Amino acid sequence: MKKSIVEVIHPTSLKNCRAGHPWITLDEHSAEFSKNADLLEIVPLNDIFINDPTHPKIKARYWGKSDIPFDMDIEFRLSEAILKRSEIVDRENVFLCFGEVDSLPGMYVLKLGDVILIQYQAYFWNKHIGIIVDFIKRRFKEIKSIYKQSRLYGSVKVTPKKVWGETNSNLIIDEFGIKYNVFLEDYHDVGIYTDMSSIRKKLFPYYSKSKNVLNLFSYTGAFSLLGLKNALEVTSVDISSKFMSILESNIQLNSFDEDKHTSVVKPVDKFLKNNDQLFDLIICDPPSFSSNKKKSQSAISFYKENLNTLMNMLSPQGRLIMFLNTHKISRSKFKRSLPRGLKIEKELFTGRDCPLLKGFPEGDYLKGYIVFNG
Repeated sequence: MKKSIVEVIHPTSLKNCRAGHPWITLDEHSAEFSKNADLLEIVPLNDIFINDPTHPKIKARYWGKSDIPFDMDIEFRLSEAILKRSEIVDRENVFLCFGEVDSLPGMYVLKLGDVILIQYQAYFWNKHIGIIVDFIKRRFKEIKSIYKQSRLYGSVKVTPKKVWGETNSNLIIDEFGIKYNVFLEDYHDVGIYTDMSSIRKKLFPYYSKSKNVLNLFSYTGAFSLLGLKNALEVTSVDISSKFMSILESNIQLNSFDEDKHTSVVKPVDKFLKNNDQLFDLIICDPPSFSSNKKKSQSAISFYKENLNTLMNMLSPQGRLIMFLNTHKISRSKFKRSLPRGLKIEKELFTGRDCPLLKGFPEGDYLKGYIVFNG
């Protein structure tokens, strides 16, 4: 691997890195980093960074010390990451590696039943992903196939691509006793957000206390299916008929009572204007930015326009579970945007296989709050 020596970095970058931040971002110094090197040795820090010349903002990602051959170091770090998650046995979808948290910057390894999906956000892995593939093949004898998916900044969204093993066009996985159709050949997203698995488990007590659930921006319906598993009345709202069809197929897959589910295919704000029902539990996870061809809207503006309506739709003992999914807005800024006097019962964080890294606020991209009227 080609390595370049970097002797000058911006004082702010130096300070942030020493405080635990794993990125060097674009400035007048990092703009001059070598475009051809795989690795950068940052002399003021005496540490190795992986080069990211194609990213417009992140120019280097922290690797740390590497006293053994680099291929062996990658395998060692991946082994350590897998070991940390060995006790997660109540679901078949688990992140075996979660990027910077596991000292494998920009690299994410997701286990979906007997399939492995390798996703990467750093250009470095475009050249060295074979090391990960070879290790997975040796480590998991039961794995039937391995897929890879580039998620480089600014690139066209692509579906996963099989790099080894069988084709898995009809994969079914189990999370907490609920079956899900997973799509590795057809869509950019596979059909379930595994980074929210730990949060779903934390919400079990709220489902057990509820009689009905409203799932807004329902996608393929993980929160809806959890309600149906608890025999609740569930209403799912999403603008996409494609995703609603997948949700309905997941209901049939689990033999849940279809009469307890109401599908609403329309923009969420239109649904809110015409709803007169109260709910014990409302799940709201708007995309960070969306457009329905007539109106563009950020998640923050959605809450500013609709939070009062959502609170008025809660039953007397009801709870609203609200999410913001973007690293561009910090948790503290999101919290400051909420109305004064809003009663927050609990904050929600990713966990278990997607933990947070101290000194890395961008890693806290998925922010959740449980709020109530009181």
